Amino acid sequence: MTLLALPALLLLLLLLVLPWANPGSAHRWLYRTPLTRLGDFTLGILAARLYVMARDRPRVSRAGSPLALAAVAVTVVLMCWPSDVDSPWSWDLIYAVPAALLIFGLAVAPHSNPARILSLPFIVLLGEASYAFYLIHQFTLVYFGADRWAIGTSPTTIVYEAFTLGAIICLAVGLHIVVERPARIYIRRWATLPLASDTLRASVLADRDPLPPGIPGGALK
Repeated sequence: MTLLALPALLLLLLLLVLPWANPGSAHRWLYRTPLTRLGDFTLGILAARLYVMARDRPRVSRAGSPLALAAVAVTVVLMCWPSDVDSPWSWDLIYAVPAALLIFGLAVAPHSNPARILSLPFIVLLGEASYAFYLIHQFTLVYFGADRWAIGTSPTTIVYEAFTLGAIICLAVGLHIVVERPARIYIRRWATLPLASDTLRASVLADRDPLPPGIPGGALK
């Protein structure tokens, strides 16, 4: 309870101090400050504990798919909520619980339709490239002159926004493949080889799993 109370108290103080809807304020520090992410961490731990306790119960497994779909629906509604834009709540706080429920729902129902869709190779690639997308999206939006829909919505603006999103996704995937993957392999080799056994060293150099499939902890990625 103490772990939950500390970030909750800090968030409450920040919400009371910061202006409510000023995008030039320090709202971003609600997102960037590690202390305010303790709540996310705690929710993740609780979801993991619940998964361990409930994963063998058929009734919970059947509820996993509806729970995941409901979490996605709530997230979309919150993203489209006009008064939420640039508010303190928009910096992660209102998305934390739906995200935890989504992860829990997918974990307890790995063979459900939502889980199958998210396991498609193309979707997995987008997930792997999501960090590159996060790093570049802000300045690329400025470069493309996005957010024109805020002035007025027309077929032209919708097509342009779709083009902008597609261009940023393509750039993020390219950076992931050309920069992130080689950098990850190099860092793994540099950090692992000096202390690795002969078998592990050969596996790392070949960029493959050092343990047989199905053994937890086998993947280095």
